[in-house]
Parts: sequence; structure tokens; C-alpha cells
Amino acid sequence: MKKKVPDGLTLQQWEAMIEGLDSHPTTVNDYRKVLNLLHKWENGQHLIQNMSREDAAAYFSFLDEREQSGDLSPNTVHRYKATLR
Repeated sequence: MKKKVPDGLTLQQWEAMIEGLDSHPTTVNDYRKVLNLLHKWENGQHLIQNMSREDAAAYFSFLDEREQSGDLSPNTVHRYKATLR
């Protein structure tokens, strides 16, 4: 099976993150979607591997702004934050 690796990760990093989730493809797809969105934020300046607490707080604020503007639903923002935690 070909693995779709999120932007900003190596195959080895991705495999380590999803280890044991082979029977949960929707979870793997959610992780991929959340990481791709994160890694596109601020022109790809931030990767999950090296984000500080301040970067994470700023990203969560960005998600809140997307919810306020109607770009993302409250449910989606909650799921994205929970996945990233």
C-alpha cells in the first residue's frame, strides 16, 4: 500500500506517527489532513516537529479565527485541536 506522507514529514516520521493505526484509516486520513493544513500555515514556516508552545498557541488562535469567519465549523476546529494536542 502506498503511503501518502503529509507535507513536511519524511516517510519514517509519518510511519512513526501512525504506527498501530492500520485498522483505522479514517484516523490516519484525519492526521494527514490536519498536518497538511498546519504545514501550509504562514507559508510553511512551521513544522510540527519544531513548533514551540507559542507557535502552537498562535496556530490555535488561527483556527479560532477560521471558525469565527465561517471557514471552519466549531466541530472541525475542535477535532483539529484535539488531534494536534
